[in-house]
Amino acid sequence: MPETHECVGKSWRWLGLALVIFQAAFLISCSTIDCPFNNFVYSKYKLAGNVSNLTDYLTISTDKLDGSDPDLINSITEVDSFMLPMSYNRPEDVLYFKRSTSGGMTIIDTVTVKKQDTPHFESIDCNPDYFHHIESIRYTHHGIDSIVIKNRNVTYDDSKTHFEIYFKVLSL
Repeated sequence: MPETHECVGKSWRWLGLALVIFQAAFLISCSTIDCPFNNFVYSKYKLAGNVSNLTDYLTISTDKLDGSDPDLINSITEVDSFMLPMSYNRPEDVLYFKRSTSGGMTIIDTVTVKKQDTPHFESIDCNPDYFHHIESIRYTHHGIDSIVIKNRNVTYDDSKTHFEIYFKVLSL
């Protein structure tokens, strides 16, 4: 009979040790920081109307305060949409859309997006990201016919179009 009690005691010790190891592994896995690498969210512009596939060259730039390159997109062509980052420390983003034709014509439009920035927390261990609520958009009409706001909330969901942009057809 003593041998049976000894076997049961050893089983309980192994079970207790396994339980302690499981709990330690669980606590370690819960403290792993899983912060996103890229803390920018992007607004999506979809081309619409007569120029739904841009054959001109388009460069989009902004005023950079930190001295870095102001070009956000440099000389893209043959596109039907593009994505632009939004600032998280300005109430308005000012963008310059420069269209250049193969015939040498260049037109520049200024686009101003007024927005509210809202901190978004993934984890207390991570820096906050910023989501945006688009309030309004203003633009010049040199090469842009109109811009329509399709979705005012800019988050991580890059499948949603935020703006439909209607470019004018440029004649040489």
